[in-house]
Amino acid sequence: MLKKYYFLLTVLLIAGFFYIFNNKLVGKTEDFTIEYNNQEYNVIVEKSLESKDKYPLVIYNHGGGYKTLEPFDLRGVAKYLSEKGFLVWIPERSLWLPEKVLGRFSEAKGVSKTVLDVALQHPDVDKDNINLIGFSLGSWAVLEENIYSRDVKSISLLGFGAPFDHTVLYDHVFKLINEIDYSKVSTEVLIMASKGDTRVNIDAGEILRGKMVEAGGEISVMAYEEGDHLSMAGVKPYLDDLIKFLKSEEVDFSDFIQLDKEMIEKRESLIKRGYW
Repeated sequence: MLKKYYFLLTVLLIAGFFYIFNNKLVGKTEDFTIEYNNQEYNVIVEKSLESKDKYPLVIYNHGGGYKTLEPFDLRGVAKYLSEKGFLVWIPERSLWLPEKVLGRFSEAKGVSKTVLDVALQHPDVDKDNINLIGFSLGSWAVLEENIYSRDVKSISLLGFGAPFDHTVLYDHVFKLINEIDYSKVSTEVLIMASKGDTRVNIDAGEILRGKMVEAGGEISVMAYEEGDHLSMAGVKPYLDDLIKFLKSEEVDFSDFIQLDKEMIEKRESLIKRGYW
């Protein structure tokens, strides 16, 4: 009988060890749902490998082409970021549909705000270290919805620019940049762009950078000779630079964003077609 009790006690101790290990040391996936505009959205969650009372949070807002254009796994991106010490939340939004793009943009803004509201009440979140990331359509949404937020430590705009393939949003991005009151911006801003980006006019990022600098704001730029639009979304070499920024580590920043010849020609073509 005594051996039986010892056996049960051993089993319980082992089970307890693995429970603690899985929940505190390795990190545990605890996806949750949010509701916006009478619709539920799943939020991918990956927790840091380290055991902490409070975690620096990254909220990643994906682009409009998720599941159709973006060649990476959002769960994989979340895991990679969590391995660097972050709690990571990635809300999964609707699929890209060209005829519904303005609705998708509004959705991205609303979902971004809703997730941030949850973060500000969440016991695991370090409220002094909340970082928002937006890729492509997600970057426009994060910029418009959160640029004045004092609850956010940093905003990172990946693949940022005005979309060549949608004239209304193209104009909207430039209008947004010109209407921001940069004297009221207190958060750090990062722009990541590639000179080989053929999907957006990255000149928008250079205008944003110039206006932030003029107003004395904190803005950093990473402009790459290599890569394209989708490279900014979740490819590891670029993610590694992003992580260095988020952790305030030394990284090579660029002085400005410069279009290449192909992009300049594309922009001039749009001007001739009356898109301005």
